Amino acid sequence: MLGRPLTDDEVVHHKNEIRDDNRPSNLAVMTRAEHMKEHHAEIEAAARAAFKPRPQKLKAEDIHEIRNLAASGVKHVEIAKRYNVTSTNIGLVVKGRIWAHV
Repeated sequence: MLGRPLTDDEVVHHKNEIRDDNRPSNLAVMTRAEHMKEHHAEIEAAARAAFKPRPQKLKAEDIHEIRNLAASGVKHVEIAKRYNVTSTNIGLVVKGRIWAHV
């Protein structure tokens, strides 16, 4: 399609990642370094999308605040977002099933 052979440092990149879709609009000639960089960026983007922050460890002062918020009518889901924990954990804190000693 180029009218010349690829050089040793060139590869054909399939834009939609379907290797047997050889329509000219789906193809791009890249250096090997450019091709690796392209796929590395895709892998990083997928990793960022899959990243989930670890739940925050609660402290005794958080427990008091969580219980006060729940008692004042703030929904467990909203409290959970604030403390980066699950709403189930908030329910357990409020009921005294966890952190009962505080």
